[in-house]
Amino acid sequence: MNTPLHRVLSDEGFRLFFPLTALYAGLWPLAWVALWSFDLPFARDVPPGIWHGYEMIFGAWGAALLGFLTTAAAEWTDTRPLHGRPLWVLAALWAFARVAGVLGADALILPAMLADLAWLALLLAYLLGLSVRQRTTRLLTFSGWLLALGLACLMARLAMLTGRFDLATEWLRTGGLLFLGLLGLALARITVPVTNIVLDPSEATSPFRPHPGRLNLSSGLVALALAGQGLGLSPAVAGFLWIAAGAAFMDRMAEGFIGARAFRAEIMVLTGSAGFAGAGLLGLGATGLGAPWGEAGPLHLA
Repeated sequence: MNTPLHRVLSDEGFRLFFPLTALYAGLWPLAWVALWSFDLPFARDVPPGIWHGYEMIFGAWGAALLGFLTTAAAEWTDTRPLHGRPLWVLAALWAFARVAGVLGADALILPAMLADLAWLALLLAYLLGLSVRQRTTRLLTFSGWLLALGLACLMARLAMLTGRFDLATEWLRTGGLLFLGLLGLALARITVPVTNIVLDPSEATSPFRPHPGRLNLSSGLVALALAGQGLGLSPAVAGFLWIAAGAAFMDRMAEGFIGARAFRAEIMVLTGSAGFAGAGLLGLGATGLGAPWGEAGPLHLA
């Protein structure tokens, strides 16, 4: 007897949210460009570009975050992953918030904000609950970044709601950079076991052992650069901090140079993620030092 599709999708978070990520990240920009010519059906006050930025960050990347953390957190704490109804509740909240972005409906900003904050809060509660029950600190760093992401989401939506579009743009920029901090944490925890399995499929040995001091280097430098930016450092100083963060991601990429097996898909996906993030942050830092390009290109690359 075949298992119903809805049960297969809700068996683990990645089965449900990773396809949603791919569909939304692929179809929303396509519709925005091909169907609506960089406009949105109900966009009136909020510029379509702000809707685009918000939906890519908290829509597409948000779904990826839901899929990753609802699966990986259980793996790291040796517990059963979320499945069934809790996943559908998270998916429903996420999808409800996306209606406003698909239509560009200013009137739906407030309910969409509440829906986004709800799934972020539930995800944070899940991580903290696991931390308490399993008496582990492994998830606390993710919890801290998730809390900061929730603040960026709230402030961006409030700025959209009150017509302060420059402020909304700044908070969206911050939200995107916070996701890079989360990416650094994820790569630090994924790269080692995946690389060891590629090098020794029997898992009898662990030939790949990176220096522990570099484990959270990229995320730490992203946090430092964000803090410096928040404190109002000069563009040049902030630029050097972003260059340092980009270099840390490039260092993470270099860990994938393990000989011929570096061309395995599992390794290339990880090194590619780190490489794009690093190149984007290097470009972002260069803008603060007077490079002849704006921030939009490097931010999209990262």
